[in-house]
Amino acid sequence: MPYTVKWIEDNMGITRKALRNYEEKGLMPKNGSRNPKTNYREYDDEDIALIQRIRIIQGIGFTVNEIKAMMDEESDVDYYAALGEKVKELKRKRDEIDKYLGYAKTIKLTGRVYMPKQPGSRKCDEFNNEIREKWDLTKDPTIGPFVDMIAIGTDPNGIDPEEIDTDRLEEMAEIITRISKDSEVFIIHGAVDAHYKILGKLQELGSSNTAVQIIVKSLYDILSRGFAAEKEEGSFNYRFFARYTVDGFIPGCDLYVDNENKYGAEACRFIAESIAYFGGFSSIEEFIKEGHE
Repeated sequence: MPYTVKWIEDNMGITRKALRNYEEKGLMPKNGSRNPKTNYREYDDEDIALIQRIRIIQGIGFTVNEIKAMMDEESDVDYYAALGEKVKELKRKRDEIDKYLGYAKTIKLTGRVYMPKQPGSRKCDEFNNEIREKWDLTKDPTIGPFVDMIAIGTDPNGIDPEEIDTDRLEEMAEIITRISKDSEVFIIHGAVDAHYKILGKLQELGSSNTAVQIIVKSLYDILSRGFAAEKEEGSFNYRFFARYTVDGFIPGCDLYVDNENKYGAEACRFIAESIAYFGGFSSIEEFIKEGHE
């Protein structure tokens, strides 16, 4: 049965341009059979099978030129060796994409974009590569599962049941179940939540009020238990605590959406102001302006 270009377009999704390219590159014969009445190019079963094979190999990531080299009888390109190299190349690309994805998810979650304090002190690419490695909460075995769960729960478009990755949800559920066996983790989580709720009810006192700052100091003491090493070396101080916490109560990230749902917008603003004040910032605006290193 002869197949027309239109049939291939309609039934295989291969365009005329792609077919012409295959012929120009030598993957298929240029002077194939033609309909004697219309003079239109026609393809036989062998042609269709060849087009299908070419498309499958393209789908792996090979270019038309690479495919031609593998098909050329005079070429010394080994198909299986080339396939092995392509697998390595795809793994490298996947690892690179995972770095970008984890970094992007972390920024979306926290709203933080780290920048050098002094412009020009670091080469941009050098700084970006370093920060992508360091600033990725998805790699954290404790926080990682919550990153995706919070993203799902705060999606403004809601949850499309057809797009839910059930395998990923099961994986997150298993990790969270394992974490839940550590009662201290969940006790701390409950205590932190209680502190935020109390702060939200103290708005009339003002962020610099002594009572408000006592609550914030208590919150600091609780959260510092998760940064034992940093606290011992002196890096977990009041300012670090503010930087670590305040972003989650400022609009522009998934954590804020989650916190707004729990405590309300006005309470979030007050919690951010109170913790920023505790960290030595005169205002939220100063906190945002200073940025992060």
